[in-house]
Amino acid sequence: MLIFKKIYSKKTDSELDLLFYNNKYLFYLSLLTYEYRYTESPVWIRNFSKAPSLIQHEIELYLKEEIEYLILIGRKSQVKDKMLPIDDKSYAEIFKKLIPKES
Repeated sequence: MLIFKKIYSKKTDSELDLLFYNNKYLFYLSLLTYEYRYTESPVWIRNFSKAPSLIQHEIELYLKEEIEYLILIGRKSQVKDKMLPIDDKSYAEIFKKLIPKES
C-alpha cells in the first residue's frame, strides 16, 4: 500500500510531501529545501504517520519497480543511519510522478 501525505512541519515552518510504502518505508520531500530523503526508521515513520495531514491519499496505481528503485537509491543515500539528501534525477521524477496532481 502506498500512501501520500502532505503535512506541515512546525520545526521547519514548511510543508513536507511524504510517501509511506507498506508502513515500512518513508520517502519525503521538503518543500522548503527541495531535498529528497528516505528512511526505514520505525520512529520516523511512526512520528510522521501520526502528524495531522493537510492532504492524504491512498495511491493505487504505481509500478512496484519504481518503488523498488526509490528504496534502492534511498538505501544508498544513508550513511551510518543518517538520512542524507538524495541527488538522483530518476528518483526525483518517480517521486513527483507518484504525488497526486491536486496536492
